[in-house]
Amino acid sequence: MVQRLDQRVKLGLRKVFEQAGQPATWYRYSGSAAGSPEYGIAGVETYITGTLAVLQGDLTPAEMQVAGGQITRAQFALLVREPVSQQDMFRIGTGAQYRVAGPPTTAIVGGACFYRLILERAGAG
Repeated sequence: MVQRLDQRVKLGLRKVFEQAGQPATWYRYSGSAAGSPEYGIAGVETYITGTLAVLQGDLTPAEMQVAGGQITRAQFALLVREPVSQQDMFRIGTGAQYRVAGPPTTAIVGGACFYRLILERAGAG
């Protein structure tokens, strides 16, 4: 049986995600509630937690120049199969939490849609 090229590419990408993808905890933004600072009540953001297979990639350059010298950027890229919003956050392994730094870009590979995300460390500016 002969497979079409796009079917082989889809199958190959599925295998890559299954075998090389890392499990990540996905904190999907679901809403927020305003607080009342005069009563000491802070605002609350709520998230729905789930697990997602991701492919992780590094961004270059790893350092950025600031007035005081060079510092390491706490950013990297992810490739996911599910649509993600800009308020979502991720935790890969047992590491730190990262938030989506901008709008996800889409990539159509072999007829399948993937989303490329730039993440930055949560609370890092």
